[in-house]
Amino acid sequence: MTTLSIPFRLGCFLSKKIEIEPEVLYSHLFQENASSTEASFMVNFVYNLRLFSPLTFFILGGGGLIISSADIENIKESHKDLAFNGGSGLRLFVSKTAALRIEYRIIYHAHKLENSDEKVNYIDQKIFFGISLFF
Repeated sequence: MTTLSIPFRLGCFLSKKIEIEPEVLYSHLFQENASSTEASFMVNFVYNLRLFSPLTFFILGGGGLIISSADIENIKESHKDLAFNGGSGLRLFVSKTAALRIEYRIIYHAHKLENSDEKVNYIDQKIFFGISLFF
């Protein structure tokens, strides 16, 4: 199984330590006889704690909407779910305006099965590597 995830975030500092970070995340899962595509639209609040220069630890939490579609052995389904997430990570500043970023995230969402009262719960765990730019 292989997953490709591409996040795009644009953060805004509300104070020196607190940041609001809207995010669009596209994910595609490749697996034998199955594939799924997911787009999530989240708003996260981030608390930054400077450990020592140039390293910053952060925790985040937020929520939003996940839109997904799956094709499993020629059975297609799609749904929209509310989602909640939390995580933490590190930023290693390489200059005043750029940092390398690593982050662990856990994402929870549930959806009601068609023609049923049963709900299916999903818990996704993701690790992101990236670059943060500050303007």
